[in-house]
Amino acid sequence: MIKAVFFDLDGTLLNEDQQVPLENEEAIKDLIDRGLDVYLATGRPHFFAETLASRIHPDLKVISADGAVYEVEDELVVHTLPREALEQIVEYVSDKPIEIYFKSLNRVYNKRYPSSY
Repeated sequence: MIKAVFFDLDGTLLNEDQQVPLENEEAIKDLIDRGLDVYLATGRPHFFAETLASRIHPDLKVISADGAVYEVEDELVVHTLPREALEQIVEYVSDKPIEIYFKSLNRVYNKRYPSSY
């Protein structure tokens, strides 16, 4: 018996205009109305996924930030890196030609590579 259904956003639930087509929205509502736990699963930040979920159905759950943030029995579970680990990452990439992003519940932080590259 199926108890839960998970939908990826990019390339699955969202169309090419980054919108949820009406038929997808109706299918999600139908699954929730049948008593299934339905989740949006994404690498995107929590605030984005939560905003999208709340527009579709109040009982649509979210797994976001590449699995670091999720809901279990109406409780939000958040896994974070220790500050020391974040500082080590920033220090390591500070002189490299890469761009990094850190996601919190309501923000995205990024560090661009030095302009000399």
